Amino acid sequence: MQFNKLSLAIILFITFHHSISKAEGFDFSLGTGYPYLLVPEVSIKPEKSEIRWFANFKLGFGGPAISLGIEKPISENKKHSVGFLIGGIGQSDDKTPCKQIYEGQCLLAGGFSFDFDLENTNGVAAMYTYNSDGLNNSGWRYSIILGYGEGEDSGDSKTDGSVNISYQF
Repeated sequence: MQFNKLSLAIILFITFHHSISKAEGFDFSLGTGYPYLLVPEVSIKPEKSEIRWFANFKLGFGGPAISLGIEKPISENKKHSVGFLIGGIGQSDDKTPCKQIYEGQCLLAGGFSFDFDLENTNGVAAMYTYNSDGLNNSGWRYSIILGYGEGEDSGDSKTDGSVNISYQF
């Protein structure tokens, strides 16, 4: 599952340019979770629409990742939403042996080596979010993301995911 990121960005821009140009405004959220430690995000709500488009930057032990996605409420109070995203969906062990710079380094790292031997999984994912004050409103957001993609370093196809807690300002 390999795709040219520039081509994807151009296709997304052309497809959604009209919606983005008619947006009611931009929102910013900041979050954390597993496996990503820091997740800043910008989102827009197209005019006269219930959906939310977003782009986020994720930083974890496996390095940075970027995701683009869309969400739509599935309840009357707009607290429950579902959506999909493309880009970084999670991080997992890349199964490479410990890189030994000097004798004993792998032994020194011990059980902690798994924390730093992660790779991003880039692909397509579905997501569920609980929005404490409704979609497109300021408040806490709790997201579960599950998808399928390709390991950035290993090239292995795999299922991966993440859990995020964020606050939308």
